[in-house]
Amino acid sequence: MAEACVNTSKLPIQCPVCLDTYQRPRTLPCLHSFCSTCLHSHITNAGQNAHFSSFLCPVCRANTRPPRPYSGKDTWTEQFPINHWIVSVIDEATVTQQDDAIYCDLHPDSKVNLYCFDHETVCCPMCVATAHRKCDHVDEIEKVLALSDYEHERQELVANIKHSEDVLTDLAAKCALADSNLQIDKDKMTNAVEKEYTAAVEHLDTLKQSAMDKVEQNCRLLSNEILTKKLICNKGKQTCKQVKDMLMETRERNTPFASFIQSISAQNPLKRKRFMSFFE
Repeated sequence: MAEACVNTSKLPIQCPVCLDTYQRPRTLPCLHSFCSTCLHSHITNAGQNAHFSSFLCPVCRANTRPPRPYSGKDTWTEQFPINHWIVSVIDEATVTQQDDAIYCDLHPDSKVNLYCFDHETVCCPMCVATAHRKCDHVDEIEKVLALSDYEHERQELVANIKHSEDVLTDLAAKCALADSNLQIDKDKMTNAVEKEYTAAVEHLDTLKQSAMDKVEQNCRLLSNEILTKKLICNKGKQTCKQVKDMLMETRERNTPFASFIQSISAQNPLKRKRFMSFFE
């Protein structure tokens, strides 16, 4: 594995087997490249048969035959050429020295190397000359670190962060439990409302059916009564017509004495209780 810090943003310079920066990359005829060690391990694992003369590429599975397959499989890796182009790319991208300096956000060309005790913040010389020129206590960060127990403060900060994480984790668990209980209560209340609604609808349906039955019964009674009175009315009209016809015929044919007797006789049907009760 590579020890140098490599900028891998320029080209894909990682071995597809170990996924690390190439070490002595060798290229197969299919143009896929691998670290010499990775390729040797692949050839060794593929050589289950002592008499095999080829192997499959780890990437494209192309059948690959070394230039001298019968010279011994331990020499196969060395028979494939080193990819000098990849080597040159790695050499160009290798970072030989890293600058750990931190630059100011407000003044990108100025390094952050001062600490203001008044504002409890780090700053650069330009910040001190502008925003912190009236501060009483500004010192170099290296001196502050030398005079303070930085490791103890760091440990306390880590402990406080750990405590905050524990509190937040516990709070998150309580929130999850409260949300679950809320959902359960919501389901219970929803079911109760649905149950009450169903009962109310069923009760209203019962009242409606009862009222409809009562209306139907009353209408039936009134309809029968009206029908009875219509029958009586028709019968009364027939009786009146008969009496009228009889009186007219008596007047034309009989003497006054006979007409009087016929008139008295004709009044009897009109005086019947069932007929007269209709007009009361």
